[in-house]
Order: sequence, then C-alpha cells, then structure tokens
Amino acid sequence: MESSVRKRNILKNEVKEEVSFFFRSIANSYSSIFFSRNKHFGLCLIFITMLYPAQGVCGLFCCMLVNSIAISLSLNRYKIESGIYGFNAAMVGVALGAIFPYNAMLVALIFALSILVLLLTIIMDGWLQKYGLPFLAFPFLFCLWIVLLIYQQMEGEVGFDVSVIASENALEVGGFSAHALSGLPFWQLLPDVVLLYFRSIGFVFFQSDVISGLLLTVALLCVSRIAFVFSFLGFACSYLLYNILDLELFHIPFSFFGFNFIFTSLVLGGCYLVPSKTTMLWVALLVPVQYMIVYASTRLLSYFLLPTFSLAFCSVSFLFLYLMKMREYPSEPYFSYFLEATPEDNVYYHRVNYRRFDYLNYLQFSLPFMGEWKVSQSYDGAYTHKGLWRHAIDFSIECDGRQYANDGDSLSDYYCYSKPVIAAGNAEVVAVCNDVYDNPVGEVNKRQNWGNYVLLKHAEGVYSLSAHLKNGSIILKVGDKVQKGDQVGLCGNSGLSPYPHLHFQFQSLSYVGAPTLAYKFTSYMNMDATPHVGIPILCGIPMHGQTVGNVVADERMAGSFNFVPSQRFYACSEKFGKETWEVRSEYGYLLFYCWETGARAWFARRTEDFCFQRFEGGTDSNLFYFYLSNYRVLFSSLKYDFSEELPLTFKKNNLVGCVQDLCAPLFLFMKFTYRILPSETDNRLRTICTKHILGKIKKLVSFESVLGGDFVKEVRVDEGGRKWNMEIDRIA
Repeated sequence: MESSVRKRNILKNEVKEEVSFFFRSIANSYSSIFFSRNKHFGLCLIFITMLYPAQGVCGLFCCMLVNSIAISLSLNRYKIESGIYGFNAAMVGVALGAIFPYNAMLVALIFALSILVLLLTIIMDGWLQKYGLPFLAFPFLFCLWIVLLIYQQMEGEVGFDVSVIASENALEVGGFSAHALSGLPFWQLLPDVVLLYFRSIGFVFFQSDVISGLLLTVALLCVSRIAFVFSFLGFACSYLLYNILDLELFHIPFSFFGFNFIFTSLVLGGCYLVPSKTTMLWVALLVPVQYMIVYASTRLLSYFLLPTFSLAFCSVSFLFLYLMKMREYPSEPYFSYFLEATPEDNVYYHRVNYRRFDYLNYLQFSLPFMGEWKVSQSYDGAYTHKGLWRHAIDFSIECDGRQYANDGDSLSDYYCYSKPVIAAGNAEVVAVCNDVYDNPVGEVNKRQNWGNYVLLKHAEGVYSLSAHLKNGSIILKVGDKVQKGDQVGLCGNSGLSPYPHLHFQFQSLSYVGAPTLAYKFTSYMNMDATPHVGIPILCGIPMHGQTVGNVVADERMAGSFNFVPSQRFYACSEKFGKETWEVRSEYGYLLFYCWETGARAWFARRTEDFCFQRFEGGTDSNLFYFYLSNYRVLFSSLKYDFSEELPLTFKKNNLVGCVQDLCAPLFLFMKFTYRILPSETDNRLRTICTKHILGKIKKLVSFESVLGGDFVKEVRVDEGGRKWNMEIDRIA
C-alpha cells in the first residue's frame, strides 16, 4: 500500500514538473529576447505585450505552439526550457499581431510561420553551434520580411508604412490609451535621449509609445543593472553620433532602428561576452559600424519595400563574436563559458570559475613520484633551467632540512635515491635510455647530460621527460603503454647530476633535449604551511622550496560523496522543513533537484574531489545550505586547509547588492569565501562561509558535515550563534 502511494506521488510530481517545464519554457522564451533567462522577467514582458492585445495574444500563441512542437519532436530539452527555440517565435507572433487584422489569414500565417521559424532556428543553431556562435534574431528577421512581402500583396498594399505599427487604436483597451498617457506634459521634462531610449527599446515589440518603453526599462533594470547600463550606453553613443553628424535617414524615426544599438550592447556586454571595461569600449566603437549597415541596408531593402529593422544588430553582433573566436588565445573580452541567466551571473561566475576550474584547460597530470618531495629547483632555476629549457623542475627528498643521512658521501645516503618515479599521466613510451652509470656524489657526466631517461607521449604536442634515473632501473621499452601512477624507473644520479634528484619537464616535441613547455599539474598538496596539514593546489606549478605531494584518496570520504542518478534523499531541518532531493543527469551534467522548491545544484565528482558548480533557485532551502557546506571537498587522507571564492550570484538585491552589480564590470568590493578547516575526526568535515565588504568580514556561517561512508548523514549549521541541524536520509 505504501509503495503504491509513493508511486502515485512520484507520478504526480513528474506531471507537475512537466507542466512547470512547459511554462518555464514560455517565460524564458520571452526573457531570452533580451538575452536573459529569468522567468519573472519573461512574465513581465508577456504582460507588456498585452498592452497591445492583438500582438500579445499572437506572440504568446506562436511561442506556445513552437515550444509544443519542439517538445513533441523530442528536441533538446535544455534549449526548449531556456527559451532558445521560442524567443524568435514570440517576436514573429508579435509582428503578425501588429500587421494583420484578426481573420482566417492571420490564423493560417501563425501556424505556417511558427513551423518556419522553428525550422530556421534548428537549422541555424545546428550550423552555428559547431563554431560556438549564436543565431540571434536572424530567424525572426527572415520571417518578418516574408510577412511584409505577403502584406504588400494584400488589399492593394505596395509597401510597409511604419506608422501602422502601434497606432493609437491598436493600444486602446476599454477607453484606456497608452498613447494618451505618452502625450502628458511631464514627459517633456525628460531629456530627448531618455524619451527616445524608451521608444526605441519598446520598438522590439512594435510598440512606439513611451509607456511601453518605460515598463520595459523598469523590468530590465530590476532583472539586471548591468544590462540596463550597457543598453543605455550603446544607445547614448548612437544618439550622440546621430546628432553630431546629423544622420537623417530617409525621414525614418530614430526609434525605428535605434533599438539595434541597445541589443548589440546587450549581446556584447552582458550575454555572450563577460561584461568589463573592454566590452564597454567595444560597444562604443561598434556604433559607427552599425550606422553603416543601417544606411546601406535601408537603401538596398528599399528596392523591395522592406525595412532594415534588426539587421544591423544581428550582423554586427555576429561578425564581432566571430572575430573574437578567431583569437589565438583567450583575452579580454572573455567569452562566457555558459549562457547565464543575467550579465551579473556572467561576471560573478567568470571571476570565480576561471581560477576554480583552471585545470579543465589542461590534461590531468599528477606529480611524478609518491610521497612528499621538495622542489630543489623550479622554472628559471639558479643553476640550470635557462633559456629554451627554463620550464623544468628538480625534485628531491628532505628530512630535517637535509637531503641525505650520515655524511652524504654515498648515493644510498640520499633519501630520494632509488625511490620510484611514476608516470604523470596515461601515455606511450617514445624514448628510453637505461645504460648510463650513476655518478659518484659531486661528479657529473657532461657527455651524456640527460643520463637515464624516459620520454612519454601523453597527447599530440604534450610529452613529459623524467631524467637522471638510476642505471638499469627502467623496465619499459619504446611503444609500451603506461597508466597514470605506473612506475617508469627509479630516481638516480646519472648525467649532468652532482647529487641524486629527479629532473622533470613537459615539452611539445618528441625528442630528448627539445625546448620545455610550461604546463600545470593538478590536485597536489603544498605541505609547507603547517606540519601534517596540507594546502591543496588544484592546478599549478610547484615553486622553488616547496614540499609537495600527490593527494592520497580517503575512501571513506570519497564514498560519502558518491552520488549517482536516480538516488533520492529526504533533507529535514527545523528551519526549512522537509525537502525531497533527487540526483539527476540532465544534458550530460549531474545535479540535485529539490521537488518542493524547484532549486537545482549542479555538481561534478572526480577521483580527487567533489565540487558544486552552480546553484539556481531560492536561498531559503536545505539544498542551498548543503551547497554552501560542501562547495568543494577533497578526498584526502591528510588534513588540509583549503579556501576558494564563492560566486556572488546569491547575494541579496538590496542597496549594497545593486551598487555592486553596477560596479561589477569595473571592480568587485564584495566577496564570499569558502574554507575547509582541518578536522580532528575522520568522519567530520568542518567548513565556513564568509562575506566580505571592502575587506571587512560582515557575515560568517560555519558548518560541520557528518560523513556516513555512503552519503552525508547530517549538516550542523551555526549562523552567528543560531544553531540548527539538517538531517539527510536516503530513500530506499
């Protein structure tokens, strides 16, 4: 009986989730018009389109139809939910409602153009995604031209008159007219640039009145301060140039093409590129380029009696993004790794993730030895490692500040001598030398300066060389395959080596003696700070004098974070009540989904660690505090002290938060940090989260997670003296 009730509840939740998914796709489709992914913003935009009932209904119906077709055809659910497939459809529907009267022709056009805009969207998305480029509003633009060509042939019309869009009659609802409000005297107190900004931003929905533009601006400002700043910056620059050069354009109102500058600014300054001082500069520099396209396309399209509309925005944005893709190496302005919900998320995630996930830019290499070794010489060494061979590292073992026991006259006195040397990563052996005799202490072999060595090929253009190995210790031959951690030889004193040590380098070519390559190791410990307490280095290069070692996995800790899809958990606390979490795999990523709140927490698990990647949803939930308490956990058998920065995406939108948003492209004065403290017991994980404003600590939350071996059993929270517990149980 209990099992059947549970099944019914699960089915009920799944139906509820599917309905919620569809409505999220509609709201996100509208917010995606402004390159955002905020359902509340999307609902505001739907309301604003309803000021023009014909346009609002047509836009909503067209969007719902396209998303329904996309779902029925099993298209990519992430793109459906995020509004990528639906935003062009919503704009097409609004255009139809603005141009055609309600009749059978309008209904037929809605169905036909809905299918056409979806086809164009899918084709352009499939073609451009391999280049990492967006299709923007091109599908809408092509459909708009088709609509206007049809319009020209109806009822003897031969052209398209801008004045038919958003006329007073179209706006009038029950005696109320937004055009009448737009004519009130107090609007004249505003500068012309502000009034034209309102009219231009509203024109994306074919609404040319000030009221609609004002509502759109307020909604945009509420959802993103950065988006508003960039949109007004681009528009103000275009308005300034328009007045300086007296760019009269065939008597077409500036608002008719002015929104191009707004949307180019949104694309470059808040969506696909990370907002910064550099993107602000480019927004201004691209204004004259857009004017050229507006003028040229207006003249060209006039032969077909068609408007240029959003052609300048689409063309310039696309060409500039393509230009950015052609750079040889990343630099400002940076591309967004992920299409974030707002430009603020773009900035805050980029600031954290470019350091936090730096290891994703490299092949995963461990240190080429077991235990703890000291860096006796690193890059640009004091004795060797110069010029083309500057990116090399020498390792040895020290105890009580000495590399050897006794007098150090014998090779066997050295702690590192005859210790195993291992492969830093999976590889193929490409060169081996194993017959060079070890030097007596203090002597060197300049004729065979590399001594005994093993050269491994890890990937095309990435090789590693371990040199000065012990004579006869290498059992590998050319062509052998090795796995990370396999022994390749023993540390020796052959070649240009006066005392036993390991010389290690990365290089891009396949011969011994090739120039070295600066390449980073991943997930190792720096043991210099405190005895028996390590500082984890997720991605870096060991520096001179550091004592380093690989992370040795703690199986109990690793087992506590072995979350797999379809697992379900109950999380209960006195603060937030009971929540049901489900581990899901969506679009190739693992996440926790909370059935009660709809919150999502994406995570990744490697051999070395568990880490949360992002969080979406309300912060008043058990899942959010679980995200904070276990932001990153290293599976180390050693005690360690580790800290990293949290994104500011969950800060409050109070006055201080809004000021930080406005300043975010230039600098951050607010910071959240996460820190793991060394724990006295093996089954406890102590972490703290700290809020800093202008360098001063404003808020501190501490956690203690109780590890059960198969999952985290409990999280104990202390918020400034207020203590509460979150208990976690797995659902069988």
